[in-house]
Amino acid sequence: MDPLFSTQTTLLLAMGMSAYVGLLHLGYARALCGPHGWVALWSMIAVASQAGRLVHLHTRDPFVAVMAARWYAAMAPLLIGSLCGFVQSLSGRRPRRLHALALLGANLVLSLAMLTTDWFVSTSTHTKEDWVGAAFLGVRVEAGMLVLPAYVVGACLWIVRPIRRSPELSPPERAALLASLCLYAAMGLLSVASSFDWVGMPGSSEYGPVVLGVCLSFLLVHRQRRLEDSLQSLVDARTAELAASEARSRGLIENAPIGIFACDPQGRVTMRNPRLHEILGKPPDAGDELGGPVLAGMRQCLTRGEVISGQTRYTSSWGRTADIRVVLAPLRGESGNVSGALGLVEDVTERRVLEEGLRRSQKLESIGQLAAGIAHEINNPMAFVRTNLAVLREEWRELEKSVADEGRDAALQERFSECESLIDESLEGIERTIAIARDMREFAHSGNDPRAEVDLNQVVEGCVRVASAHRKRPARVEEHYAALPPVWGSAGQLRQVFLNLIVNALDVVRPLGCVRVESALDGEQAVVRVRDDGPGILPEHRERLFDPFFTTKPAGEGTGLGLYISHQIVGGHGGEIRVDSAPDEGATFEVRLPLARSRD
Repeated sequence: MDPLFSTQTTLLLAMGMSAYVGLLHLGYARALCGPHGWVALWSMIAVASQAGRLVHLHTRDPFVAVMAARWYAAMAPLLIGSLCGFVQSLSGRRPRRLHALALLGANLVLSLAMLTTDWFVSTSTHTKEDWVGAAFLGVRVEAGMLVLPAYVVGACLWIVRPIRRSPELSPPERAALLASLCLYAAMGLLSVASSFDWVGMPGSSEYGPVVLGVCLSFLLVHRQRRLEDSLQSLVDARTAELAASEARSRGLIENAPIGIFACDPQGRVTMRNPRLHEILGKPPDAGDELGGPVLAGMRQCLTRGEVISGQTRYTSSWGRTADIRVVLAPLRGESGNVSGALGLVEDVTERRVLEEGLRRSQKLESIGQLAAGIAHEINNPMAFVRTNLAVLREEWRELEKSVADEGRDAALQERFSECESLIDESLEGIERTIAIARDMREFAHSGNDPRAEVDLNQVVEGCVRVASAHRKRPARVEEHYAALPPVWGSAGQLRQVFLNLIVNALDVVRPLGCVRVESALDGEQAVVRVRDDGPGILPEHRERLFDPFFTTKPAGEGTGLGLYISHQIVGGHGGEIRVDSAPDEGATFEVRLPLARSRD
């Protein structure tokens, strides 16, 4: 009976450990060329090598002993090749196909030569003893076996370089791998020396694959755990960053100066900030409590999948009336379907008040610019009155003397007629003064008058009379008006628009040039055109004409708000302003407004 502790039992244990390591890493291998795949291949070759060694130690047949020894020796190049593949896979770089094929071919040729020729292992046997003193049939080796230790040393030296440079290995992992590699090489060299009878102790290279295999397995497990820890740290860091980003986003939403809310596809509110509660009144508990205008826009946004924006007047739950601007945008999922809506609600009451104040300031600025011209126009008829009344006074004095000295005659009657003519001229001058003052008073109106039907021709005529006093150079104003139905709007705001356009035209018209003001009917729109023969508008200025604070006038002569406010007023009336101009060909501003009957 074989003893319990023998070379055969230790080899069986080594084979079991190698097989376990191979099966373990085969299960983890995602690709045969990955680190786990190479370790599995290494372990399977180790099992085959240890099986040949076990047969060699156990058999009593010389032929079987020779073939088992050759098989055992032939596995060494395959083990070296799989070890090189493992080290290469740690670097993350795939080897060149030509190099890989050359290495594979060289290992296979060397293994076949060891297995089928007498160059490495001869056919002669002799009795030797293993580590526990048990006898077995030893096989003599030939000089060709010296290739194997040179091959092992060269491969180990080549392997050391990528191991030392690999960024995938930590210093302890690199040290453990190098130590186990040195131990494996030492055991292999000892076995070759023992086979040549250079040393008196038996070889132990059959245990080298177990030592290196366990080290490789430990290395991969430790590396996997390190990568998992690193990944977990990265996940924790990213989670913390996301939490901080979410907190910042939540803080921005909670402290935003405008109302923000989100709803699901059914229109139920899923998120809202405190500012929305302040604008709409009490905190809403359902989508229907957002208010009629907001709710209607939200349903339209969810149905059409389009961005909806608008401005309306809203009365909150506590009775406060405010002007609000609402912007609703659809939210889409990965499939592109509308998964909800995001709404922005802004209280623009103060902005509207500021805009009204800005309009009044613009009017006051225009009035200041026109004051000198208006004073001149008022001064002329008043001069008539003053002169005529002076003459009338002198004539009445003479008449008084004549009445006192003489009786009533034809000359006296003629003087009475002349005085009557003078009085008529004075009345005409007074009427002109009253008309100018009336137009000025209407223009200076605050613009808060309610919307009503407006005679557009009458508004434009009044603006022409007021603006004519603003002529900086000799120019004429031509007026052509067509019969127009009334438009719906604010007469005061429309006066501001047309006065601004006419004044701008008179500012740029050439000396002795002409400004043409005309009206026309185009379908359901009333059209007013203001044309000048000035220098025109440069192409680079066309896109910025209606931008706030943009002006081509010298500093101190313009605020850049006239056309901007005019554009806002016309847009608020449901109309539009068009511009047609070219350099040195003048400019035409066309205002289109819907007729009052088009509202029915």
